Amino acid sequence: MKKLALTVSIAMLGAMIVSSAKADVPALIPVQGVLSDGVGFVDGATSITFNVYADDTTATALWTETQTVDVAAGFFTAYLGSTTSLDVATLGASADLWLGVTVESDVEMDRVQFASVPYALFCEDVL
Repeated sequence: MKKLALTVSIAMLGAMIVSSAKADVPALIPVQGVLSDGVGFVDGATSITFNVYADDTTATALWTETQTVDVAAGFFTAYLGSTTSLDVATLGASADLWLGVTVESDVEMDRVQFASVPYALFCEDVL
């Protein structure tokens, strides 16, 4: 079973939701992590499924995407929305968002809550 130490970089989430009308804002969310298999770090192409949920327990995802990610010495970067477009209106309608990650055929790991970055919080005052 593969284990994942997941660092979620969600610098653009708040800005993306608030600025959904702007065509020049990339609708991608970067995610970085480290994969190990209990023996060592994973290397090579690895299938990872990303799900976004409205809370930490619901079974139905608001959005899902599977990518084949290049993993080097355990490290990987994926851009959510690069395979399946993010539905900004649906994601923006939820007060909280949670990321679920499944590596290959393993069970989904514990979900990680999306958070904002300081400047994205300022966007709330613009509306």
